[in-house]
Amino acid sequence: PPQPYDPQLVVSQDPNDIIGPEGFGEESWIAASDTLPYMIRFENVAEASAPAQRVTIEQQLDDDLDPRTFRVDDFGWGELRVELAGDQAFYQGRIDFPDGSGLVVDVTATVDVITGIISWVFQTIDPLTGESPLDALAGFLPPNEPKGVGEGFVTYSVRSRRNSPSGTRIDADATIVFDTNEASDTPDIFNTLDAVVPTSQIETLPATT
Repeated sequence: PPQPYDPQLVVSQDPNDIIGPEGFGEESWIAASDTLPYMIRFENVAEASAPAQRVTIEQQLDDDLDPRTFRVDDFGWGELRVELAGDQAFYQGRIDFPDGSGLVVDVTATVDVITGIISWVFQTIDPLTGESPLDALAGFLPPNEPKGVGEGFVTYSVRSRRNSPSGTRIDADATIVFDTNEASDTPDIFNTLDAVVPTSQIETLPATT
């Protein structure tokens, strides 16, 4: 008898996180004048049944950060690392697949200085059509292995707004979408701004000690 039609859904999956400035103490204090570095990491887990063709990352900057100071920095996936000068607020580039398949990845990073939303889009493209590959197994980020072939990251820097008072809390979390999967949020991290110049004093000693 004919076998029942039972197609297997081919999907990518991702855990993710965000790493921010290393602060001091439980409140993670940082100097308000510092440039703040961040890294967002994403992974197509080993249990996924397909490479990811498209990865979208979006983050709403904290209201106490100045989106005009946002700068795109290094990014990459697997063994690939693209090093940037870290002095531009926008990036757009096309990267060839290293396997010689002819496929490419279009990468775009932007900031909306009005809303404070920053975003990255990694899109696999078939240059012959200018569209996503028809083959669901043709993606730039394969299911992960111990060597980390399914892991990727983006980095950026930003500064706090001028005149932010001491004790201002800076929160950070990002949203990551793999292909048509539901959005996943990174855990929330935070830092606390220290905007006061350090002071010290000594007590007067007696004339004879």
